Amino acid sequence: MKIETDYKSDGSVYAIDVKSIGVRTLLKVLKRYERISSLVRLKYFFNSDEPIISFVFNNVDIIIWIPFGDSGIYRIQSRNDEVDLVELKNYLQEYKLNFLEKLFML
Repeated sequence: MKIETDYKSDGSVYAIDVKSIGVRTLLKVLKRYERISSLVRLKYFFNSDEPIISFVFNNVDIIIWIPFGDSGIYRIQSRNDEVDLVELKNYLQEYKLNFLEKLFML
């Protein structure tokens, strides 16, 4: 799992790009984080820039979508860029995939 971040001019994180991971594994990783609630997979087939996953983080609605359709990148951001996602970025960077997650990346 590779993490890249986009920053606002004030230094806060407004978007996180997650690469080298499957959507099912990403869902499992997010389910394990206690600050996330209402995690829902919205779409099973991705053919547009519409959100595929939504959840609540620090009382703010967050979406995950795939830029450019099928690029292998999952972009995590709030609907209105209203929250600093540095805590979520740190969690994802520190998370260690177990053997089966690495093997199957589903």
